[in-house]
Amino acid sequence: MKTCLFIIVFLTGLASISFAQTVLPGRNKEHTKIWITNGFKKGEYDLTETDSTVTLTTHGKYRPLTIRCSFDKPGKKGICLSEKVILDCDSCYQKIFKLFLDKNRFDWKVTGTDRYLSKPSRKLLLAGNASMYYFTLSILDTSDEEYRKMLGK
Repeated sequence: MKTCLFIIVFLTGLASISFAQTVLPGRNKEHTKIWITNGFKKGEYDLTETDSTVTLTTHGKYRPLTIRCSFDKPGKKGICLSEKVILDCDSCYQKIFKLFLDKNRFDWKVTGTDRYLSKPSRKLLLAGNASMYYFTLSILDTSDEEYRKMLGK
């Protein structure tokens, strides 16, 4: 599975915050920790780790943001299968969710309210919850035939 990197430019009412992350599904735990902290200075975030997750939480001059990556196996050899991005306001959610949808290389197709599937070669599900200001990007472990059915093809 190819990995990808989004450049998210997030404008708050007070300042412009640029950070190059989202780890995105497909990375191992060590690469996840490198990519998830890219763009933040030490002291501007907390990074926590369990056997099956890595979580970044911002603080200080940044608006609250949490990025949680879940892995398929415990330990260092696991691969990130899903990434959850949690924000603190509607406009924040709308801007960043739109940045994900604007990535044309995924050829997103609507499958429901705030639910999108990528083109079959990527097998990604982007699912949002606008009322709670979070979304999840996941690799789907399905056959090509099952995936085409999900796309309605």
